[in-house]
Amino acid sequence: MAKENNQTAFSNFISESVQISGSISSSKDIMITGKVDGDINVQGRIIIGTKSIIKGDIIADSVEVAGTVHGTVKSNGKLVVKNSAVISGDLYTKLLLVEENAVLDGEIKMRDESAISEPVQVNRMQQVAETG
Repeated sequence: MAKENNQTAFSNFISESVQISGSISSSKDIMITGKVDGDINVQGRIIIGTKSIIKGDIIADSVEVAGTVHGTVKSNGKLVVKNSAVISGDLYTKLLLVEENAVLDGEIKMRDESAISEPVQVNRMQQVAETG
C-alpha cells in the first residue's frame, strides 16, 4: 500500500481528522484515512487507510482496504485486503488478494464480468470434488 502520509499521488484525500456523514462520489482516485458514514462511489482507485472506519458500501474500479469497513465492497478490478483490515460485508470482485490476519465477515463473490453487476455464486470446492 502507498504510504498513508504520502497522499500526493491521489487527486482526493480525506485525512484522519475528518469525519464525513453522507455519500461520496469521485471521478478520480481517492485515499481515505478518516471516517465516513455513507456510501462511496469512485471511478478509479480507492485506498482505505489503517485508521479509517467506513460505514457504508464501496464501489470502485480498484479497492485496497487496510482499515475497517461495515458494508458491501464492490471492485471492477482488483480488491486487496491488507493484514490490518476488518470487513463486515460481502465482497464482489474479479481478483482478490487477502493478506494473512485480515478479518472478513461476509460472502465473497467473484466473476470474470463486471463485479458490480449481479454476481453468480460458485462453489469452487464442489467443482473440484466433481472433477477430481
